Amino acid sequence: MTVSIIGSGRVGLCLGTLIAQSGQKVLITDKVPDKKEIFKGKLPFYEPQLTDSLFANKDLLKWTRQVDLILSSEMIFFCLSFKPDKKIGDFDLSELLEWVKLIPKSLEEKLLILKSTCPLGTYEKVSEITKGKNLSVVICPEFLREGQALEDLKKPERVVIGSKNISSGKKLEAFYKSFCKAKQFIHSDPETVELSKLACNSFLGTKISFINEWAGLCEKRGGNMTDFQKILGSDSRIGKDFLTPGLGYGGYCLPKDIQLSIIEGQKRKLKMNLLQSVQDVNNELPEIFFKQIQSYYKKLNKVSLAFWGISFKKNTDNIKNSPALKLCSKLLKAGVHLHVYDPLFTKEAVVKIFHKDSENKDLDDLVKKIFEGKVFFYPSAKESLKQKQGLIVAGDSKEFKRVSLDSIKNHLSSAFLVDARCLYFAKDLKKKGFTFYQRGIAR
Repeated sequence: MTVSIIGSGRVGLCLGTLIAQSGQKVLITDKVPDKKEIFKGKLPFYEPQLTDSLFANKDLLKWTRQVDLILSSEMIFFCLSFKPDKKIGDFDLSELLEWVKLIPKSLEEKLLILKSTCPLGTYEKVSEITKGKNLSVVICPEFLREGQALEDLKKPERVVIGSKNISSGKKLEAFYKSFCKAKQFIHSDPETVELSKLACNSFLGTKISFINEWAGLCEKRGGNMTDFQKILGSDSRIGKDFLTPGLGYGGYCLPKDIQLSIIEGQKRKLKMNLLQSVQDVNNELPEIFFKQIQSYYKKLNKVSLAFWGISFKKNTDNIKNSPALKLCSKLLKAGVHLHVYDPLFTKEAVVKIFHKDSENKDLDDLVKKIFEGKVFFYPSAKESLKQKQGLIVAGDSKEFKRVSLDSIKNHLSSAFLVDARCLYFAKDLKKKGFTFYQRGIAR
């Protein structure tokens, strides 16, 4: 059987490599012609092990722009990203719907699988187009984490399948079992699956904003943030994950899905007050950190600071909605000279993305200051430190923690450290004589 995947982003490529690994032929396409370069090892993003997986399965993976080949497959996975359309006040589904309209009537049942996170009602819109064509629509959302996408696909906590045709759902389950070891398969109606995907990411964002709001109260009251996290996390009903305070969430999925959830509520005259507050708390965090830095230096103009991590989290080069980039932008506007190190992000990568992302004002600030000679990139964390007046740890890479506090202090001209990801223990920072700020720690 040949499987087609429409969309060669992180989800599409990871899914394609694992299906090919199981011995199936996979066709991949995208509206961007130069995406075929990915099969030569030129990925437009970083994902651990993906380049090796693509190369290892290259005989069964084929890039094509031939629409008839793509649409002839027995299974077609849609791995598209839906962007907000300001004109219609919603997310733009036009690319998906145009593809579905092209699929001809089939003699044998063909499965159309929606992997993308969809606005509510997408299943119905696609099903309306496919009526009478012997095409079964199944919604099977992805729950991948950037930096761990392949592993999440190989051993997912659950595979969720939504279909009004029971046999189609079971057929997709059997197919999934050929390339992944899921802990469980959950079958439900399409409406519930659409809702649950949005709810999952919204809940994760809620936990992050929750812990950051309480961290602010810990600062004021003088509580022990480390013990506070441990007490909350030891309750199985709460869970220990996503309870680290800091700069907040970023990336593509959480901000988009929370915003989409708010929009879906507004369409139905629901205010979604909780999620609106989650957004508000998250948006305030870079400003909170900025004010702490400002309060230490008083005047920020021409202060030179080492800055570790621009990507929104470890093991990714994605700066979409990166809270680290937002903090970086605020510092640059105040006249700070930044000396940047990121394990996956270079000056060249910043400038390249700048040309594609014209709406990102934080990115504009960074690129402008690069060319003004106020932002410098370094090949290692230690090299960025030499004779700087402080260090901002804005990323959560494990590499940062491997640099000893003694080494950091010895390289800096002033022992001021902002740990925006809680990588270090406050007691260790105090012991080494740092003046520091961590979210949740009283100064």
